[in-house]
Amino acid sequence: NDIFNIICILGGTNDLSEYKSKQAIEIFNNLKYLYEMSIESNPNIQLVVISIPQSGVVVPQYMELRTQVNILIQDYVNKYNQKIDSNASTTGSSDNSHGTTTSIKPMIYVDIEHLLPYNNINTNTMDTTHWDDTLHMTPTGYDLFGRIVYEHIEAIIN
Repeated sequence: NDIFNIICILGGTNDLSEYKSKQAIEIFNNLKYLYEMSIESNPNIQLVVISIPQSGVVVPQYMELRTQVNILIQDYVNKYNQKIDSNASTTGSSDNSHGTTTSIKPMIYVDIEHLLPYNNINTNTMDTTHWDDTLHMTPTGYDLFGRIVYEHIEAIIN
């Protein structure tokens, strides 16, 4: 009996602070480990993968690293979903080691980087309604973040 059936993973934000020494692939591989560990621990899990959000850090190396990691994350989700789509069409459901049927679900990708921008579109300055400082959101921002994630998973929980 599973305790939960949805896992949402947002990671990598703190890793970006080491933009001078970390490579995108290193940050991504750590996230990939979390994704795969989640699915291996429960093949019936619905995994929600969230891009690294924008921030007020305007160092070009930092911003480029975030972009590179987010591209790797999105590519991974797309390839994973294509793979399970092609496997489902040829094999149907598979049995796990306990003889029960598993239903491998596509990953849900939430592009929070673009759905919750740091800058106000009109003024091109920090959106103080949703952002508290260069890295953290306000309570209103976290509420919006939660609503965005919920909208992506709403169909599977209703």
